[in-house]
Amino acid sequence: NVKEIQAELSSCYDDASNGDSLLRGKWNLIYTDAPDILSLENTRSPISLSQLGRIGQDCTSPPIIQNVIEWKKPEWIPNNSLPARVLQKVTCRGAVSKKKNEVTLSVLGGRLGNPDSQQELVSESPIALPFGAFTILYLDS
Repeated sequence: NVKEIQAELSSCYDDASNGDSLLRGKWNLIYTDAPDILSLENTRSPISLSQLGRIGQDCTSPPIIQNVIEWKKPEWIPNNSLPARVLQKVTCRGAVSKKKNEVTLSVLGGRLGNPDSQQELVSESPIALPFGAFTILYLDS
């Protein structure tokens, strides 16, 4: 059970002194229980124009964090009519908050594109807007 493993790992990790080190290094989010993300799968209908693929978070250039949603073409749509997949990326700046192990996010912009053709629509926000927060339960550093 994922929740049991999560509880076990987070009980091993009790380092409130991490501060800015929470945003150092590189990571890929591989699990989330965020309701706003999980609800994306439940919005599909049998004739939906997209199918949910990978949902993740990439932090390869801290403090820049990208929330990534992969949308796939459903099987009922002919092969050449649409790209096989589209990536939706929301680019954020992460900042360590005063709350233990919490990272707050401000949205900087977004991208929507076909990773197979490298074509993208890019949107940049003129100001950084609050976008939410997450808590780091475990770091394997």
